[in-house]
Amino acid sequence: MQNPKKEREHSISVDTRKGAFLHTTHMERTVKVYGVIETELTHISMLNTLATIFSSIGSFFLALAVSIIVSWATQGQATGTSKIFLQIIMPACFFVALLFYLGVIWAIINRKSIWEEIGISSKQVTQNPSEQSISKLKKEA
Repeated sequence: MQNPKKEREHSISVDTRKGAFLHTTHMERTVKVYGVIETELTHISMLNTLATIFSSIGSFFLALAVSIIVSWATQGQATGTSKIFLQIIMPACFFVALLFYLGVIWAIINRKSIWEEIGISSKQVTQNPSEQSISKLKKEA
């Protein structure tokens, strides 16, 4: 029969700390913050959505027009249906794609002008707000 205390003396110990270890490094960063109201953010978000949707639809029509051209090029001789696709559908697809890409350009320009207006109308504070209140108290005293 073995002594239980003797077994414990020879047992292996394992560090069982759980979780992540975090080592912090102190840094400083200056961030420009704009006072933007919710309706402006909603408008900017809507313009981003419109630009994405217009780009997708424009790409669809552009791909459709290119596929008509590739189909005609690989087929060789133009039949009655392919003549209709080449003369009517393909130019219409290019035109619709152009309209949607113009919509993308409009949305991007409009979004940029909104950000510029927000930047112009935002007042830059040169000091930390708590430092401003302390300096005001010092001047009043």
